[in-house]
Amino acid sequence: MTEAAEIWQRILNLEPDEDPGPLVLELNRHPDAGDAVKSTLTERRHRSLTALARPEFARLASQVLPSLVYLASTAHRDILLVRQVIGGIPRPELEDRIWPLAQRHLSPDAWEEPRRFAELFTELRLRQPLSHLLEAISGSDDVDWQEVEEEFKRVLQSDIWGKDHDSQSQ
Repeated sequence: MTEAAEIWQRILNLEPDEDPGPLVLELNRHPDAGDAVKSTLTERRHRSLTALARPEFARLASQVLPSLVYLASTAHRDILLVRQVIGGIPRPELEDRIWPLAQRHLSPDAWEEPRRFAELFTELRLRQPLSHLLEAISGSDDVDWQEVEEEFKRVLQSDIWGKDHDSQSQ
């Protein structure tokens, strides 16, 4: 086990009220910290996501964004926690990176992914990625995709986006 993996394991074993501050500083010095986190997103998913949801781990969450996007593509008991972790990543970075990562998980046999991504983009108020998603699934023969397109086109046209988003998209 690498030193970064050992530090991450120590963080995961902390009690919820314990301060991870010194361990965060120590972990951030390791270039393989993202790999250490990624390795726990399977067997210790809930505990890892709970830790990553803390603001001090936003940089680390950013390093494992591809894995987080994959986890956001399907329904499971931690889906809201995954969305919370992704939402903690700085917005400019999310806006640049999330659509290309999500696009990798869209294939003709993907039935659940478009809905999960549409929900994620809407919850995080990421209008441009939602627009890209709807363009990608537009005209599909798949009934599930048509349903997502119809439902989220209405969302895209709603007033949930606020004035800042409206002026940016024009």
